[in-house]
Amino acid sequence: MKIHVKNPTTTSLAPPIDYVYYYEPYVPVDFVYEDYAELLMSLDTLKTIEYWIVLINEMSNYPGLIFNILHWIILTRKELRKTPVFFVMLGICTWDILVFLTGILESNITRHLLYLFYCGSTGDMWIAGFNWFVRGIQKFGRLGATIFVLLMTFIRALSLLFPLNSTVTLLATFKSAVISMMVTIIPVGAWYASLYGRVKLEIKPGTCYWFIIKELHDEEISRAVTEGFIVLALTILYFILTVLLLIAIWKAKMRRMKMGSAKVLRLNPF
Repeated sequence: MKIHVKNPTTTSLAPPIDYVYYYEPYVPVDFVYEDYAELLMSLDTLKTIEYWIVLINEMSNYPGLIFNILHWIILTRKELRKTPVFFVMLGICTWDILVFLTGILESNITRHLLYLFYCGSTGDMWIAGFNWFVRGIQKFGRLGATIFVLLMTFIRALSLLFPLNSTVTLLATFKSAVISMMVTIIPVGAWYASLYGRVKLEIKPGTCYWFIIKELHDEEISRAVTEGFIVLALTILYFILTVLLLIAIWKAKMRRMKMGSAKVLRLNPF
């Protein structure tokens, strides 16, 4: 579906940039859907679905934040945070808290504070920049949490598959877990910071809204494709590690059963 923006015929363009006024619910722009017949559903249905998706996404941030904070408090107990697996899990909770918290801030600032500023004002510019930063933090947090989940599964699977291997024992230590977390997360953070750390805004022609310049927006779209392939690769790897972990759990169970049977035979040889 292609969306073509044309000069409106029945609605006048937005006022000039130097014209100061409060926000209206939206700036009228005519969208002509020439390929409307290709849509699988009506435009009203699409708008309804979009409304509910946004609402569910915003409302899920609150219980997600509360549960992760409770989880984080439990994992910070001394006997748990010194265990490699639980320490990585603590990192996952930290990323999730960051994602949920920024999601709540973004939805509330966009919905409530946005309309307090004049269109094209400095406050409007700061909100546009804030939304750009928040988008980067959320993407970084989601990918960081995904990598940590993969790392936690990897440590657990190796520990169960090769319990007596000295190399695996070394990798499963607290120090190795911290180093692995830093090695995996620093490049990801640098990759996102190289894009979202550059904030360049401009007022879109014909309106008085502040937007990220086109070059950064295009770069974000191109990186989204790379990010999608990274997530796909991590998902496949996570599936493989999960299968290995289940096999390791099954083998550990078999070993315990054999040890139990041998102990019974020693106690009662007849």
